[in-house]
Amino acid sequence: MGPRQHRPFWRKPGQYHDLRPVRRRRIGDAADHIPQARELFHKAIFESGSALKLPSVRDGEGPRLCEAEQAGQKLATRLHADGLAALRALPASALIGRDVPGISRAPIVDGTIVPSDIAAAYRARRDAGVPVLLGWNSNEALRFMGKVTRQSYVANLAFFGPLGADFLRIYPAGTDAEAEQAAVDLASDSEFGWRSWSIAGARLAKNSPPLFVYQFDNPPPGPDGTRTKGAIHSDELRYVWGNDDPEGKWPTADNELEAVIQRYWVNFARTGNPNGPGLAHWPAYRAGRTALWFSNGAARPGQVLREGKLRAMDQALHRPAH
Repeated sequence: MGPRQHRPFWRKPGQYHDLRPVRRRRIGDAADHIPQARELFHKAIFESGSALKLPSVRDGEGPRLCEAEQAGQKLATRLHADGLAALRALPASALIGRDVPGISRAPIVDGTIVPSDIAAAYRARRDAGVPVLLGWNSNEALRFMGKVTRQSYVANLAFFGPLGADFLRIYPAGTDAEAEQAAVDLASDSEFGWRSWSIAGARLAKNSPPLFVYQFDNPPPGPDGTRTKGAIHSDELRYVWGNDDPEGKWPTADNELEAVIQRYWVNFARTGNPNGPGLAHWPAYRAGRTALWFSNGAARPGQVLREGKLRAMDQALHRPAH
């Protein structure tokens, strides 16, 4: 299973993650593995994804410097830029709407700043060893989905090579309606869930620093009061930052949940533990592997979303035959 250059079915034309400012919150994922950043931070929060890509036998779990350089050269050629000076002189408008090579989306394993695969470092306990709070949303990929039929779903699975059959087994679909949900689940799990779940699994080792997992399933109300089916990518930020209801139109339950989430986040930032008086207990992700769900205006403990599928995906990804 080598690198694949394609736009998966969960990428709508014209959506280029590299140019979205919201991605800044994922910097902590990589910083936790950068030796030069040690002692510069004491806790880390990863929201909706971590700095991993699906692993392959050939190149491990992180893009290498030579791959990133090749991607950069291809981009420069596409932009008719001859060298770094020409690239730096380009206006922002030259990049807007361009299909930026996907290799640039993840931290580059250059041997110095990022010395090795991030997932491997976590599993070997070579990260910074600070408390971590991480999680993802119930329907992350729905934000990026176009129309999906069973035919297009099965056709796109071919881009995964031998893993396509595994993914069809794990996320089956016999009708167009089933294919639409299977595509959302697969994209949400492969792009977001599996990555964070893998990091959490590395913290199950004895004497590991605490890690707290959340699952967000409380889509905020839109201007007309309607909500999406499940929480999509970045929905939780509207509750974390608390600045998306300036006219005071949110229901009381949403305002109360916003206050609860902010208390958890502030407690964690202060102490490395999100728990506090008056809050539902948030257990660390240990043997019980329990997460804290934010759903229907309340916080409650529960199991990790689609954990059985995440486990099956992990087994398929790491099977030597691939």
